[in-house]
Amino acid sequence: MENNPTQESAFLNGEANNWFNRNREGLRSPDDSVGVNSITSMLIPFKDEISKMLEIGCSDGSKLRSLCKNIGATGFGIDPSSDAITAGKAVTDSTVEMNLTVGTASNLQFENSYFDVVFFGFSLYLVDRNMLFQAVSEADRVLKAGGFLVIQDFDPGFRYKRPYTHLEGISSYKNSYVDLFSASGHYFEAEKVSFSHSKDTFDKDPHERISISLLYKEIDAYPQISS
Repeated sequence: MENNPTQESAFLNGEANNWFNRNREGLRSPDDSVGVNSITSMLIPFKDEISKMLEIGCSDGSKLRSLCKNIGATGFGIDPSSDAITAGKAVTDSTVEMNLTVGTASNLQFENSYFDVVFFGFSLYLVDRNMLFQAVSEADRVLKAGGFLVIQDFDPGFRYKRPYTHLEGISSYKNSYVDLFSASGHYFEAEKVSFSHSKDTFDKDPHERISISLLYKEIDAYPQISS
């Protein structure tokens, strides 16, 4: 890795901290955000089945904390920014249990089938392409059958990359990440909401589109059907 630096190593070695410190002011009040409201609305009908939720790319855990309060779940979050994790752990809130650690999508330090919900919180677009399927596999491994996967990310409708503004050699990859899971037949896209950074409704400009999708992990992806 030292001879061929990856995006993962770049973020673990400082860029994740830089991102957090550039954006930390905007992370403090997520309670009324379209993301928190949409995900809450999607998960509320199943709240009695949800006790543990993991956010991959949680930053300081502000969004995760709000979601867990709304759903009544224990929150687990990983992020490559040690500054973000330290800031999140410093928050005193007796109404919700939070467990935040430094980590990345490609190596989740949790047992198989541990979570009822796994949430990619705007992180897949920065995952190394040669680690993308490892991240998909890890998320699938820790999510129990009958659980829910939530993906919030760019959703242009076609695949492309752009240079990452803040660090040379890094790219942002815009793609339909839902397809990586649903194409297997093991996941069903149950609900989707589209918006953008500038508006809470669908954006006609494909470069600005963001979506949140709720995927259900099938208990049996190959049910027996009588002939």
